[in-house]
Amino acid sequence: MRIRMGRRMLWLGAVVLLIVSTLGGRLYRLQVTKADIYARTAFQQRTLSLPVNSGRGLILDRHGVPLADPQRRWGVAVFPQLVQDRQGEARALANTLGLSEDLVSLRLATSQNQPLWLVSQVSAAAAAGVQAMGLPGIAADQMELRYGREALARHLLGYVNDAGGQLGLERAFNQQLAGDGGAALVVYRDGTGRPLAGLGIHKVAPATGKQPYNLYTTIDAGIQSVVEQALGTQRGAAVVLDPATGEVLAMASRPQYTYAELAQLLADSHAGSELLNRAVTAYAPGSVFKAVVAAAALDSGKVSLDEHFYCPGHYEVGGHTFTEAGGGHGDITFREAVAKSCNITFLKVGYERLGIEGMRQAALRFGFGSATGALGAGTAWADEQPGRVPAPGDGGAVQMAFGQGELTVTPLQVARAFAAIANGGTLPPVRLVTALKTAAGEVVGRPEAGAAQRVISEEAAAALQRALVAVTDPRGAGTGKKAWVEAGGAAGKTGSAEATDDAGHPTVHAWFAGYLPAAAPRYVVVVMAEGGGAGGAVAAPIFNQIGTAILARS
Repeated sequence: MRIRMGRRMLWLGAVVLLIVSTLGGRLYRLQVTKADIYARTAFQQRTLSLPVNSGRGLILDRHGVPLADPQRRWGVAVFPQLVQDRQGEARALANTLGLSEDLVSLRLATSQNQPLWLVSQVSAAAAAGVQAMGLPGIAADQMELRYGREALARHLLGYVNDAGGQLGLERAFNQQLAGDGGAALVVYRDGTGRPLAGLGIHKVAPATGKQPYNLYTTIDAGIQSVVEQALGTQRGAAVVLDPATGEVLAMASRPQYTYAELAQLLADSHAGSELLNRAVTAYAPGSVFKAVVAAAALDSGKVSLDEHFYCPGHYEVGGHTFTEAGGGHGDITFREAVAKSCNITFLKVGYERLGIEGMRQAALRFGFGSATGALGAGTAWADEQPGRVPAPGDGGAVQMAFGQGELTVTPLQVARAFAAIANGGTLPPVRLVTALKTAAGEVVGRPEAGAAQRVISEEAAAALQRALVAVTDPRGAGTGKKAWVEAGGAAGKTGSAEATDDAGHPTVHAWFAGYLPAAAPRYVVVVMAEGGGAGGAVAAPIFNQIGTAILARS
């Protein structure tokens, strides 16, 4: 009997312990694990709230300069449920702010009783005047605008809306940049949802919860500004890369857009063209790809700079005749073929000696056909296209010898390839992000970059460098003389890539890819002018302007 009673007591104790443990665990989750979530939910239920800032981390350049040019401006907030005399307050606000009374009345009438910023940019004096009036439901305060008029690298940054980060770094690092709410103007409500009388409008600090992190990039705001100014209104893209580290110092795309016109652009069915980051969009490269073909041929010993070729102006393969623009070059060395961008010579070297598979392997080795991983291992960048490297049997694969056919590459990929040529044969990992930090400066994450890979020998790289200098030498006959930079010289390759535009019409993209100074490269610069025509006439001068300005400030 006693044994059975003891067993019952043990079972009862176990059941009680289980119930207490379950309730304790539930209580712990409510009061500790999910306390912030429930606190924010309760706060939202008992307040009307109008955010003063996004509570979102900043995106900064390598020196800590905010790229989005965030601004603090005075705004006038309205909580319609507290407004007692809409017509009278609309008249008073209109007089103080210099607005139309009808406009103010309309904003109040269409607010659906939700808080709103009546105006988001007034002078400090006007804001003080609004506060002095003491109108019920009206407050003036400083609001933070995430994007200012001088925002740089807008296509790289992307933008954020109520749904979170959209495009660019805002999207790729949305979770890290986002916090659990920023400062806000609030009005407290009773259990029925009506504002509590007499309490007015209060400004409250950010709610507890996840703090936003600041994102540090490799971009140099000074160089970025130089690149954007040089591009002007030219449709296309430009990239500046450090050839030693693979760090992206600047990335710009055109056409430019302003954050003020985002809503209109997004409502437009053709908005994709304006918001497209052309620096990571794939295009036919044209003759800039000849540098990769030359690198592979020199590295494998299938050609030397001083070897002679004969260019009659035409070349037949597979029933198709390729012709040289402007007629044949006659007897020409391989170095001269690089300088003058001779398609026929590159067909003989690329198609006959390397073969389609050899050119394909060279392209893959130099990083074409796959994303660069610029945001770090494990971080997807939806904006970046991988491009395409044709295989044997694909249509137009022969034309890979001079960068045409089905081959497509991005300006960022081209910059990495030229970095390998400039630094002596090592393909560097591309880096755009260096760290995530708290507002106090504590490092909470460092995206891992890939490993550098040797793609050609130092000897082959040195030989190709000599040929690329011949392209820009102002005393020579190269196609890229307009890219020459007086302070230290430059080297590179022009490209005029035949393609079709969005409407299916034939067009030619102008390219110049190179580096400077010529003898000790510190910067790789790639310019792609979409529909610009000849690379030597359009892209090379932009390269010159960028290179000259960068060296002048360093």
